[in-house]
Amino acid sequence: MKKVLFIHGFEGSCDKNWFPWLQKQLQQFSYAVVNETLPNSAHPDYEESLSFLKDATKDFTPQDSVLGHSLGAFFALKLAEEMEFDRLYAIAPAVGDLPFKKYQEMWPGSDVDALQKVVEKGVDMKKVQAKRKIAVFSDDDPYIPLETASYFDESWKIITMEGYGHFQEKQYPELLSQLIS
Repeated sequence: MKKVLFIHGFEGSCDKNWFPWLQKQLQQFSYAVVNETLPNSAHPDYEESLSFLKDATKDFTPQDSVLGHSLGAFFALKLAEEMEFDRLYAIAPAVGDLPFKKYQEMWPGSDVDALQKVVEKGVDMKKVQAKRKIAVFSDDDPYIPLETASYFDESWKIITMEGYGHFQEKQYPELLSQLIS
């Protein structure tokens, strides 16, 4: 049975957005889905989150996959620096030079400083190990600039979708078709 790890984003949880829907869909195709809420997602700590995710993937093999959304995509990339996956999906990935000052204005009361400390750890894209690497962006994402796609080299399949914002809807059938193909 193939396994898929879902990693949600900043201030998120495993039961938000399209994660519950996609989990049910994949389970119908006999996937084992690991979908857990990161510790302290509103105040992310790099070491704590990465340790939690490494524990969640201790039984994963190179035939298994990881899917991360936003800050979760950052952590998916960090995991893939150290272990190989069959497929890696980075949905609206929080990497590179992000507009943290804008986030502080947009999200009063949010721990943007903690978010910034995590993302500034950076990703070494040359170390990322996956047979298929897919990064998905939306042309109208209010948080992740489309220019972020430039951080991904020719080894990535880059998908730009129109009108998906920050991918926070309840269903995402396009991703399901990618995962089961």
